[in-house]
Amino acid sequence: MSDQIEAAGALVTAGLAANPLDRPAGDGGQSGACANCGTALSGPFCSKCGQRAHLHRSIGDVFHEFLHGITHFDGKAWTTLPMLLFRPGKLIRSYIDGHRARYVAPVPLFLMVIFLMFFVL
Repeated sequence: MSDQIEAAGALVTAGLAANPLDRPAGDGGQSGACANCGTALSGPFCSKCGQRAHLHRSIGDVFHEFLHGITHFDGKAWTTLPMLLFRPGKLIRSYIDGHRARYVAPVPLFLMVIFLMFFVL
């Protein structure tokens, strides 16, 4: 029973710690400025870079993006990999601050790096 209470406490603590880092762009994500490029938002997507205005997603959206990210790599990898190798702190801070359109998401990036490691070895 105490393990379940500790797990619930850890979950609440993680949620409280993540809340300041994961703020929506602008006022609820529908107005304000794009978190990625700073352009004024007039709808659910940025008209300049195409990033979603609202960064919070449902569980279904997270799984969809996970599957899409694993199966579709584009020019984002060529921006993300040099940053990961030479300036990892800047890459992480930029992603947390909302500059997500130009980088590969963390889980697909992790899987891509593992795949490349096995391919090279």
